[in-house]
Amino acid sequence: MLDRAQIFNYLTLILAIGTIFFSILSIANKVNAGISIILMCFMLIFNYISRKMNRKENIHAKDEKSVVSNIEIKSEEK
Repeated sequence: MLDRAQIFNYLTLILAIGTIFFSILSIANKVNAGISIILMCFMLIFNYISRKMNRKENIHAKDEKSVVSNIEIKSEEK
């Protein structure tokens, strides 16, 4: 099952691909690039949220590693 951070990562990726696709489409057809700009704004918002969530997960992982290393050190001392 996907957690929240992974969902936001995938949404960011999908929005980035959509932004590139609609940008190329609007350049090729010489059409207004409004959809591309809107998708880019959503992509930036989801990217910001995704980075925040990933940073929180990394902090938790570092805390868990330090706890495990402290336990290992204490067990070696005994």
